Amino acid sequence: MSYFNTTHETGATLAEYEAKASTQEGIILLILQTAGRPMTPTQIHRKIGHKWPITSVRRALSVLVRREQARKTNSFQPGPYRRREHKWEAV
Repeated sequence: MSYFNTTHETGATLAEYEAKASTQEGIILLILQTAGRPMTPTQIHRKIGHKWPITSVRRALSVLVRREQARKTNSFQPGPYRRREHKWEAV
């Protein structure tokens, strides 16, 4: 499941949200596969032009890890608030 249904959506709305989440995962996986290097969620967020909330990027990365399509590395980079962010890569 790609969309975390915390608002208890149903029917067509749930299907739409699930489809959008799945599309986001596919795009983020493609970015990781073609980047040639691990990337932070903030780098991915910038690459997609801030098209979705950063939380959607992080959610998608979590789902990709669960599906064993991506992994979190032990490398870090300072994020926008000078806090370290893990880098992620495609498997």
